[in-house]
Amino acid sequence: MRLSLALGGIAGLALALALAGYYGFAEIADGIGRAGWGVLAVIAFHPLQILFSALAWQALVPPPPPSRAVTFVGLRWIREAVNNLLPVAQIGGEFVGARLLRRGGVPLGVAGASVTVDLTMEMMSQIAFTLLGLALLVPGLHQPKVVLLTVVGIGVAVAVIVVFIGAQRFGMFHLIERGLIKLAERGSTWAALGDIAGLHRSIEALYASPGRLARAFGHHFMS
Repeated sequence: MRLSLALGGIAGLALALALAGYYGFAEIADGIGRAGWGVLAVIAFHPLQILFSALAWQALVPPPPPSRAVTFVGLRWIREAVNNLLPVAQIGGEFVGARLLRRGGVPLGVAGASVTVDLTMEMMSQIAFTLLGLALLVPGLHQPKVVLLTVVGIGVAVAVIVVFIGAQRFGMFHLIERGLIKLAERGSTWAALGDIAGLHRSIEALYASPGRLARAFGHHFMS
């Protein structure tokens, strides 16, 4: 394990240096210099966001979870890393996160449900945060078009969340669960997919737990 981590770290550093060389060390240094020390402040602040996002996810995992917050911080960091590596449809990190949580002893159906609802709470908190920002912005704004575009964007986001929650509550994930279980029954190649059993039931259980939802939403809002 240590050897693989070391090799992975070396490969990642080599790739970063190669990309920096491709785009030009001088250009990158100039961009950082123009931004000033504020760049370091942003980088230093991000782990705090990771922490609150991790606490939100932890609140949605029923006991006994990998209870240490540091475990969820690591898993959340991996989720974001995977998503940032993907050019489109940044949801691969959620699949990886659920799988790693399964390796930590949480049933895959429960892990998948926690990731799904966590993503929903994150989206809802983002809308609330945007509305708060808009309320602070409007009084001193002299460009009404910005408000209109923001409101339209919020409207689209709300519609997406309504559809996403409706899909969770009214059976879409139950259909996915059944399909994966049937696929698992076809042979050993797909046998691991059978662990997804209980996904829909676990999602319903989370939506029946307003306390967990509120804690997850609050942590995401802080993030």
